[in-house]
Amino acid sequence: FALASRGSFNSSKVLDLESRQGLIRARVKGAEAARGEVVVFLDSHCEANVDWLRPLLARIKQDKRHVVCPVIDIISTENLDYQPSPLVRGGFTWSLNFNWESIPFGPDATDLDMIKPAKSPTMAGGLFAIHRDYFFQVGSYDMGMEVWGGENLEISFRVWMCGGTLEIIPCSRIGHIFRQRRPYDDAAGIDAMSKNGVRVAEVWMDDYKQLYYKERTFGGSEFGDISGRVLLRKQLKCQSFQWFLDNIYPEKTIPDDFKKRSLEKSRQKNLKQIHDNPNDQEALRALEGRLGQGQLKNVKSGMCLSAATSGKFHFKTYMSDCVRRARADAQMWVFTNKNELVFNGLCLDVAKGLKLRKCDLSPEQSWLYSPENQELRQTSRDECLSVSGDYLRLSRCIHDKAQKWEITEP
Repeated sequence: FALASRGSFNSSKVLDLESRQGLIRARVKGAEAARGEVVVFLDSHCEANVDWLRPLLARIKQDKRHVVCPVIDIISTENLDYQPSPLVRGGFTWSLNFNWESIPFGPDATDLDMIKPAKSPTMAGGLFAIHRDYFFQVGSYDMGMEVWGGENLEISFRVWMCGGTLEIIPCSRIGHIFRQRRPYDDAAGIDAMSKNGVRVAEVWMDDYKQLYYKERTFGGSEFGDISGRVLLRKQLKCQSFQWFLDNIYPEKTIPDDFKKRSLEKSRQKNLKQIHDNPNDQEALRALEGRLGQGQLKNVKSGMCLSAATSGKFHFKTYMSDCVRRARADAQMWVFTNKNELVFNGLCLDVAKGLKLRKCDLSPEQSWLYSPENQELRQTSRDECLSVSGDYLRLSRCIHDKAQKWEITEP
């Protein structure tokens, strides 16, 4: 039914659904009824800040495949006090819970960088704008999901894997009340969160779904028909979940035992395809990607390569005692197919000492690791990463223990 005319809101309408549909299906119904070029989804418990809409629309105008989110400020549940949020992006756990994490700005970041669109692996889901045509072209929401939960990760994976982008727009801010508990009860006794999570895992996560099942068990045996979503993924020619991890979220930690099994299985499959067809470009591309991750332990000192993106050692690298998993984030390095050595989204660079800088594919950020002799060679200098006492330096490669590094799981 239409709302009573109130000034500029005289075109507002409310759709009165005959029965409870849940957030996911209700949003699709609203998007179907909308007539504008862009649909904006906002939770009811929000407060829009000044000039919040134009930055979102401007980005979508550049490319309708841009799916954009405002910075979500915090409104207190106790007294409705409005507090600005830092600039963060979305991640996820292997139990398919959403989480926030810092955006990895490099040491050369300027004020201008702080207002540019920031790529985000996932979205919180309650507040975003999307071109209406693209929303339906890319599959809207999974209508087989129940009530609420998991739909934010499903649309995030789908947008990235199927050719779109997901971004945080710093110049748009909206306040949001973050509730202390799940606000919805499950319909008809269905464990909606688990059912929705299984649908996400089965359709989009490929072999990585096993990590979800390791973290969470699905109490029911029925999660609905997913054949339509599987067909959608095929029709849109979407990338693999491995591609998503390699290209969109290379910082995501993968359990070492699973990573080895998964990569070897994928490698053997693609090697066979290349053996059968040497010009199989898809298989050749699939062999590219994350080459390894873990702690870098120096054989001579027994200490690990560490880094910091804040505090006294801002963007510097140093040696320290190897730490256990609970505190290993400061020592987690990722090798990429571009010969980069990455920590928290930044690359180890030798232009001005051994420091972290924004990744730019420069020769000063190119490293080769040899599993045979355990050397870590900086290709532009043709020197090896070495330890001298507690200090790091580059020196001529002489196959010394001080130049040998082991990649270990914390």
